[in-house]
Amino acid sequence: MTSDKVRIDEGTIDENILKAGPTLKSHPDVIKCLRHFSVVGLANNHCLDFGRQGLLETMKTCQQASIAHVGAGCVDSPNDTFLWSNEHVTVAIVALAEKEFNHDGVFGATLINERSNYSSIKKALATADIVIVTLHGGNEYFNLPRPGLRSLCKYFRDLGVHAVICHHPHVPGGYEVYNDAPIFYSMGNLIFQNIV
Repeated sequence: MTSDKVRIDEGTIDENILKAGPTLKSHPDVIKCLRHFSVVGLANNHCLDFGRQGLLETMKTCQQASIAHVGAGCVDSPNDTFLWSNEHVTVAIVALAEKEFNHDGVFGATLINERSNYSSIKKALATADIVIVTLHGGNEYFNLPRPGLRSLCKYFRDLGVHAVICHHPHVPGGYEVYNDAPIFYSMGNLIFQNIV
């Protein structure tokens, strides 16, 4: 998954990056809590809190637990779409994040970029029966979307996605039905603890 351009030997997972806000990490055994899930989304503003090594360790931990991950990788291999199917339906999840300490120019979260997102969404729509965009964005602790985020979510629906689910504000947010599809602007927290 890593590109030749990515030096994965930089730093250790004990070295957090300099950034505004908290840096988060958990013990790898925490993955056991997710054993009933098929996929985890890594497109978020904390995926590089402990540099490339931290994200690579997270990806490795998911792989060892047989849990797929989506929303992080290299520029030349972004891993922005997860496909799940059974004999009746194929579902695609396109995972994106706003840029916030989560991409170093080559490696990190799959970022919002309308041009590349357009291609990923159109490819997903050609492959899957249901396409969901998860978007890590919005303003923390504010339950309504800013106008630009709302416009972007509507644009994704105009492309044909079946739902847009945003997360990041830490509080439950507004939602709307646009062209017969739901857009959720914030899911709020299920569990969130600053442990570092």
